[in-house]
Amino acid sequence: MKIGDLIKWESVKNDIQENFDIDYGLILDFRKFSNSEIEVQKALIYFWNETIWLPLSSIKVIDEQ
Repeated sequence: MKIGDLIKWESVKNDIQENFDIDYGLILDFRKFSNSEIEVQKALIYFWNETIWLPLSSIKVIDEQ
């Protein structure tokens, strides 16, 4: 996984939704986020209408730069 890779993110908006929402985006940056107990590596993802930080465990690379 590296900056510029195209990723797929599957998510649900609520507990009763039967199907996943699938979004595609580009990786812009990586950072480690931590609290007192847990450290999580996240990627900054650019989607067509927003930019958000997502844990690496929740995204899948579908096309490498």
